[in-house]
Amino acid sequence: MPGRLWCSLAPEHDEPALTPGNCCEPFSHMLLVMPAADLHEAAIERATETFGALSTPSRLRILLALADGEATVTELVNATGFSQPLVSQHLKTLRGLRLARVRRSGRQAYYALDDDHVLGIINDALDHAHEELSQLPGHDTHG
Repeated sequence: MPGRLWCSLAPEHDEPALTPGNCCEPFSHMLLVMPAADLHEAAIERATETFGALSTPSRLRILLALADGEATVTELVNATGFSQPLVSQHLKTLRGLRLARVRRSGRQAYYALDDDHVLGIINDALDHAHEELSQLPGHDTHG
């Protein structure tokens, strides 16, 4: 139905996927343009928290490092050049917002993007930024 967020799982699945717990994960969803007034307030708040987490360049760099696959804190420190306490602090925030997850194996912890939606959000934001920057005179966005 136009103007609503519906699960694209199957035609007989006619429940809107607007609230936590009402989602058909791990199946993909189809987002159609919808007025902000129709969004559930909790979903708006959650999206705001997600964008807030992504607004920190260091968190975004950590998530980009995780786009290559699982990594330990040490590997993320090496990939980003950030201190171990900073990486750990950001991972705690990212996990709290379900942007990253952890898998433990013995004493080792492996971090990864929580799901493909995270990378999609990041790629869309970077594509938008590259497009905007490419319109500035003398600006190279691929360096």
